[in-house]
Amino acid sequence: MTRRQAARRWSRAAIVPVVLGGGLFLSACGSGSSGLAKQACGYIHKASELQSSGTASAGRVTRELQLAGPDAADAAGSSSAWQALSANLNEVGSVPNHVVLPALRADCSAVGA
Repeated sequence: MTRRQAARRWSRAAIVPVVLGGGLFLSACGSGSSGLAKQACGYIHKASELQSSGTASAGRVTRELQLAGPDAADAAGSSSAWQALSANLNEVGSVPNHVVLPALRADCSAVGA
């Protein structure tokens, strides 16, 4: 076997672990975005409960929704599945809470969070 043949054989053998490792890495990135989105949806659910109770001020509900923003933005950066959630959270403060909350709950439900 020549050096050239040995190099080809080695390069073919090296491709399989690299491809498998890359797939595992990318799947880990996706699960990270899911975790971030679930954290954001936790804030959204809490804000929804606060609004439903009627005992919390609008400012407190808004603050809870604002806490969800960074997690949703990070999740949207990793996976397009979370872009609608992040976009709707960007409306917090400029759209009344009673209008934006149903859209946010729907975003969380649509992706199973």
